[in-house]
Amino acid sequence: MNNAGKQIGGHMREVMFGSAVTFMARGGGTFLGFLFNLVLARLLGAVGSGVFFLALSFVLFFEAFGRLGLEWSLVRYTASAVAQQNWGTLKGIYIQSIRICAVATGILTCILLLSAGWIGRLFDKPEIVQPLIVLTWAIMPIALARLMAASLRGLKLTFKSQMIESILPVGCALLLIYPLASVAGVNGVAIGYLAGWIVALFVGWRLYRHATSGFANTQPTFAIRTLLASSYSLVWITISGLLMNQFAIFVLGASGDPAEVGIFNVAMRTSLVLTFVLYAANNILLPKFAELISLGNAADLEKMARNSVTIMSLLVLPIWFVIVLFSSQIMGWFGSDFRAGAMALQIMAHAQLVNVLSGPAGDLLIMGGHERLTRFITSMALLVNIVLCILLIPHFGIAGAAVAVACSSIFQSLLCLYQVKQLFGFWMVPVSSRKSLFLMLRGKFV
Repeated sequence: MNNAGKQIGGHMREVMFGSAVTFMARGGGTFLGFLFNLVLARLLGAVGSGVFFLALSFVLFFEAFGRLGLEWSLVRYTASAVAQQNWGTLKGIYIQSIRICAVATGILTCILLLSAGWIGRLFDKPEIVQPLIVLTWAIMPIALARLMAASLRGLKLTFKSQMIESILPVGCALLLIYPLASVAGVNGVAIGYLAGWIVALFVGWRLYRHATSGFANTQPTFAIRTLLASSYSLVWITISGLLMNQFAIFVLGASGDPAEVGIFNVAMRTSLVLTFVLYAANNILLPKFAELISLGNAADLEKMARNSVTIMSLLVLPIWFVIVLFSSQIMGWFGSDFRAGAMALQIMAHAQLVNVLSGPAGDLLIMGGHERLTRFITSMALLVNIVLCILLIPHFGIAGAAVAVACSSIFQSLLCLYQVKQLFGFWMVPVSSRKSLFLMLRGKFV
């Protein structure tokens, strides 16, 4: 085997090993998330779940805005700094990202606290005001914890990153949900959710300090102008991606009863089980993409991208088949009222399958510095989503919301896939050759 083949094999073995570890962590987080939704639905029913998820939708929107897309910059620049052993940049990007995010989320927290009563009147749902106030205090902890998780991901500490981002907050909330919901209902669930993210923030801070203790005396050198220039496009990408799910919830909340919001949310979150394979792999792939792009290693990049998508596709197809075939039974686990979302679950499961089969195409564009192009793609997908939500939800309810979310998601995935082909010269589609698959699983390429 030549040197290039050995190098590619080394990169792929690192991705395979890291993905296996992250797969287990992400799988645990996905299971805990599913269990949290199940317990929530059982305790509060469709109406109570709808109230909680509607309030949470506002909080997640403000949190995403306050994060300013900095998590993408952290992964990208941290991975590049590690590859080039530039410890000043590593420290600078972290410190400045945390400071900017803390200020932004602090301002947005105040705005949402002052607006909670007005939002309740606007949606004619006063019952969401109290849980919205409680959840608003989670904006800063969620945003900062996710930035710390992104920094750990850039350092290739993927298991710790997943622990902060998915296992700890949901696990802690799950432990608290039953006693708190029994006493305070929806407000109790909101308190448990807030507590989970506070714990995740504290642990994430400790883990990052320990991981970078060897560079404590390094002078930070990263220019804040570079960070803000990159985040300008990334913040809209983050918000657009979030709104493609949340806008349907806002329209349902305004035009329907809270039960529809609860049923749709459970269906949507259940369909996202399919993407945990993609997100687990992304924790390894994104730092590797940034590293290979910074080193100009196009051949390794193509091999890694295509073969990683092949493995993800093989893992997700059986799960997709089970969800589509048994959608009614799965939704029935949450309660008899939730069976009305079986068709919505099927529709969104198809969209998530396309998302996985397309691979991390949009993320690759961002790691390659094409933030403006990705922003344009997500903006177009959001426009499709908004138009379809307005046209379909008033007439078809939950099913219309599912079609709107699914169509915009598929549109975005396919457009990103096409742009990767145009800019990087290869299709991020599963490898069809059995020989290529065998060599991929062994981490060898000739």
